[in-house]
Amino acid sequence: MIPLLYDTIIVLGPADRPPSGDIGVQVMQHTKIRAWYTSPPPIEQMLLLPEGPELASTLDFVIFSGGPMSPLSGDHLSTLCDIGQYIGSTEIGIIPCILPDRDTWNYFEWHPAIECEMQHVAEDIYELIIPYKKDLRWIRPHPERAFEPYFKQNRETGEWRTKDLFRQHPKKPKSWRFYVGVLI
Repeated sequence: MIPLLYDTIIVLGPADRPPSGDIGVQVMQHTKIRAWYTSPPPIEQMLLLPEGPELASTLDFVIFSGGPMSPLSGDHLSTLCDIGQYIGSTEIGIIPCILPDRDTWNYFEWHPAIECEMQHVAEDIYELIIPYKKDLRWIRPHPERAFEPYFKQNRETGEWRTKDLFRQHPKKPKSWRFYVGVLI
């Protein structure tokens, strides 16, 4: 998706090995990259290598997904470059977010065009709800294969209940962090 929307080139690592911090370092030693989209383990591994932090500081930003990043790694990385995460689903794809401030790297801020709802569930816990908006078809290159099917099957509600739970930042009302726990 990125090369379709931006003037950019994607660099992929070797197909015969999983991504790792070592591969990230090797790539960055051979070519200038501005951003790294990854799961947390490769960037966490890179930060442990002698040249890792210096190379990370040359990035404009890191975007991670697929699980949480350790607070120690995220806090360290946020002193070197901008860092954020993305969330998505099979049903509707990536939910657009705004890159957070460095001190809130582990929070999401939903892009206002999506008009996400945060529905109160219990105490200080909220569920992310995505409303159907026909005028947002532009964010998907093939809406008939991405956004649309889910909402066509759920016309009665006109929304997608993600079942993902969040807590609001105590001082930044537009910032939300995953809630990991069990509701009783």
